[in-house]
Amino acid sequence: EDLSSQLLRLMPALLTQGHATPTAAARRLGLGGRTLNRRLAEEGSSFSQLRDDSRHAIATQLLGNTRMPAGQIAARLGYANASAFTRAFLRWSGKAPTQWRAPRRRKGG
Repeated sequence: EDLSSQLLRLMPALLTQGHATPTAAARRLGLGGRTLNRRLAEEGSSFSQLRDDSRHAIATQLLGNTRMPAGQIAARLGYANASAFTRAFLRWSGKAPTQWRAPRRRKGG
């Protein structure tokens, strides 16, 4: 299994514990920070890209399957504030979290 896959599996726990940093991830994987970054680069990836991908996946899951307010989702995913989360979600989906969630709610959510 490649390092990117290992990190993607670990990322939800890092995010919800507030430790989604390269240093914390490297420690959990038994690596040094520079080794983590070098190996991810060799795989064509980066810590920030994998964290962003994980945040996107978790955000869409929470928005689609819960009534958790966007501000709480932002905090759970380690964003400094709801505005930063909204900007990221706009980049991912082209819609604000509330706009993305609205049609899913009408379908029975």
